[in-house]
Amino acid sequence: MKHLLTVLFTILLLFTLSALAEGTTLERLPLNEFGRLVYSALGERGMLTDDLQRTFIETGCAPEDTDFDRFYVRDSFTVAVKAEDGAPGRIFTSFALEPALSYDADILALICAFDGQMNWLPVSVAVNNVGGINVIVTQEQAQVVAGAENAVFFLFHDPRLYESPLYRDVAFPPTGLDDIYTCSERGYDLFGTGQRAKKFTAKKYYEAWNKMILGHEDYVTRMDLGFSSDDQTVCSLYTFRSASAREDGPKIIIVSGQHGYEKAAPFGLYYFANDLLNNWENDSTLTYLHDNVTLLIMPLMNPYGFDNYVRFNANGVDLNRNYDVHFSLKNELSSGPEAFSERETRMVRGVVEKNLDALCLIDFHNYGWSDVRREPGDNIIWHSYTGRVEKDAYYGFFYSASERFVSEMVPYYEGQYRLREGSTYGRITTHTNKGGSLLRDWALSKDLMAMTFELPGGLPGEGVKIASTRVQRMNAEFFGNWLRIVLDTYAKWGRAE
Repeated sequence: MKHLLTVLFTILLLFTLSALAEGTTLERLPLNEFGRLVYSALGERGMLTDDLQRTFIETGCAPEDTDFDRFYVRDSFTVAVKAEDGAPGRIFTSFALEPALSYDADILALICAFDGQMNWLPVSVAVNNVGGINVIVTQEQAQVVAGAENAVFFLFHDPRLYESPLYRDVAFPPTGLDDIYTCSERGYDLFGTGQRAKKFTAKKYYEAWNKMILGHEDYVTRMDLGFSSDDQTVCSLYTFRSASAREDGPKIIIVSGQHGYEKAAPFGLYYFANDLLNNWENDSTLTYLHDNVTLLIMPLMNPYGFDNYVRFNANGVDLNRNYDVHFSLKNELSSGPEAFSERETRMVRGVVEKNLDALCLIDFHNYGWSDVRREPGDNIIWHSYTGRVEKDAYYGFFYSASERFVSEMVPYYEGQYRLREGSTYGRITTHTNKGGSLLRDWALSKDLMAMTFELPGGLPGEGVKIASTRVQRMNAEFFGNWLRIVLDTYAKWGRAE
């Protein structure tokens, strides 16, 4: 029914175009501070009040059966009315959008005009044949906008997130996750650096985790998954969950250490977890995680590679090429004789398949294992997705979280770690690795959102070649901030509680 109304409205726009006042235009301008403050203070629900919903319906700007709770701001910009001859008349205009809307998109439009008081003006809008929007502003509305100190156009869109197989009906308490998380740890010397870090064993690493969780049994539980491929070390799953966390609250699966020589990521993950256990009352990000979020952490899934400082497990298999999506025996890296041939990947599979209701899975790596000055600078922060992120609106928010992460954290990275400005330290890729069967791709085949998150194994110009204290701290802080931004992003699209 909505789609039929959209088509009829578009036809109506074409017939009424000639009757609209000539010489009056609605000019699109960059969003100003007023617009940002309005959205920050009110959000979608604060703007689309019950009274305004009735106005939308009574003025014919929305069908009677509209579910306004499903609409979110798709775009916003400042507008101004330009009238050539006297008082402004009715306005017909078109605005291009990037990316373009689909022809059957469900949209609403609202102008907020401030002239000493807030005027909320629902306007008629429809998708045009190039994926932009056609807009009609009545003469009365045009006069209000013309006399306003500030006017902002809000385009609302129902992205039909619930139609995505990746969608999770998650209850998010209000977040307040705006402040950058900084790790309170001061030493970063448990695992050593350089040759000491290289020789630090998987058994000692798991012993550190088991010692860390002592006294926190009401929050953390450990489940042993079995011996790794060398029969030397037991891999474990640590579940962080508060008694106050809702059953339908956010749950995130975290896997790290699939490539043995990537030690900075497991080290950083330990320091982040330690901070979550011991400093959660003093940091807004940690408080939110502690009280509301279930974290399923598999911190080191390749003990043999970790002990021997190699990429592969004891059978010479690259674990992140051993899953059953795009599996190939012709892979340039050893993928094993068949998918899930390795104990470690079967352990991961078992945990994931029991928790397919999770919001997402993060496969945590570090890029390289020493000084990255010989590598492209943008590899220091690398977010990797498949092309599905461009086609699925719900998954697409993950990508937008990555964009926010890079824009927020790169300036912090440059200042905190005193690195050169003007370089690009982050990249986001959207490709399918056809030469290898990644955990990310397999999880997506199970309709679980997933991505590969890579942080540095070393920093430019450092003398320490393996896991310096700075890089361990950076991995802890940046991983915590990635969780912060992911949760804050999806809380705006989830069910608020």
